[in-house]
Amino acid sequence: MIDMEARQPLKIGAGSMALIAFLPENQLELILSGNALRYPQYKNLTVHGIRNLVRKSQKAGYVVSEGLFHDGVTSIGIPVFNRQKETIAAITVSSISQRMEEKRRQEIVRRVKRVTRAEALSSWRGGEPLKKN
Repeated sequence: MIDMEARQPLKIGAGSMALIAFLPENQLELILSGNALRYPQYKNLTVHGIRNLVRKSQKAGYVVSEGLFHDGVTSIGIPVFNRQKETIAAITVSSISQRMEEKRRQEIVRRVKRVTRAEALSSWRGGEPLKKN
């Protein structure tokens, strides 16, 4: 059973990691150090381990969380950027790990990025929605 009211430190989960992985380094470090004591309760994660996941995610352009909360579940966190290249949101897609092979992951990321890029270009200006005429 999933606890709908559970609280987790920022970075735990593919979506929240996607929110912080692309922050400026000083902001990222503040978040990591501020939550350092909470991370070990999640499969014995450490700040060092999370920092490594962040670096890997930065290179890939998205986050992959394999079994971080539930064994056998893989989640992908895809950051959504505004025109200033700041992360303004994240989209998470989760499935049983057997259905998240690399080829499918790439397809999911490609589709989400295409939609969010188009939406960001047509609907956002400086983080504020454009008024529709």
